Amino acid sequence: MRHDLTLIAAIPHASACQCGRCMAEHRRQIREGKRDALLGLAVGAVISIVLIAIHFWPAIEATLGVRP
Repeated sequence: MRHDLTLIAAIPHASACQCGRCMAEHRRQIREGKRDALLGLAVGAVISIVLIAIHFWPAIEATLGVRP
């Protein structure tokens, strides 16, 4: 069974594997990595929106007529 280098680096027993467990583990790691990346993007977007709102809050208040 032939393995690519990223698989061998990610899973220690990959060079001797004949059972497919290493491929399943590799797919699981990719899936978790994608989930972590999306979570990071979501958190970054929320933080950006909050910072933009704080920066423009005086203009928002003036537009909405909150301040006299």
